[in-house]
Amino acid sequence: MKPERDRESEKRERRRLRRILRWLRALPQVLATWLRCMASWYVPRVDRLIGAVGRGVPWLLFVLVLVGVYNVVTRKMGRQLGVDLSSNLYIELQWYCFSALFLLGASSTLKDGGHVQVDAFSQRLSPSTRHRIQRLGTWLLLIPFCVFVLSFSLDPMLESIRQREQSPDPGGLPRYLLKPLIPLGFLLLLLQAIAEGVRPIAPEEEAR
Repeated sequence: MKPERDRESEKRERRRLRRILRWLRALPQVLATWLRCMASWYVPRVDRLIGAVGRGVPWLLFVLVLVGVYNVVTRKMGRQLGVDLSSNLYIELQWYCFSALFLLGASSTLKDGGHVQVDAFSQRLSPSTRHRIQRLGTWLLLIPFCVFVLSFSLDPMLESIRQREQSPDPGGLPRYLLKPLIPLGFLLLLLQAIAEGVRPIAPEEEAR
């Protein structure tokens, strides 16, 4: 009786192992199908969103230049007239615009391939190899970094909003208006990083 039970348990174990092996063999195909679905549905939508953000961000540069010119002119004129014409409000507005330009423009720069790369090495590689290396770096470095910053920036942002954090300088701008740009910027960067991670290689690059 006992040997029969042992044989039945062995058969069940073999069937379980066969099912596991079938799942493991099918896993690459499942992942490939998932990546194709993500590439066809997710990537175009994220590209449109980040493209819209990228078209709006350059206006911040225009405001940044105007405020910078105003700060320089009023500082020079104030010295000549002996009157303080500058204000902490405009000085902080200048670096607020710079911060927003950097945080909101990072995702658009990633989409357009404008981030700094080690050209001394990448020029020696084929386009398909460069694409694979960039995809690997996106999944192993960029996406975890974005998740890390998002997870550690939400609580300070909420605390700043709850306290209505203000500038420590007289006449400065409220700080709680700037803090949400940190998680927002890295959320947009995370969305675009995922899109770059699942974006298919162009056929002409694959052939090289």
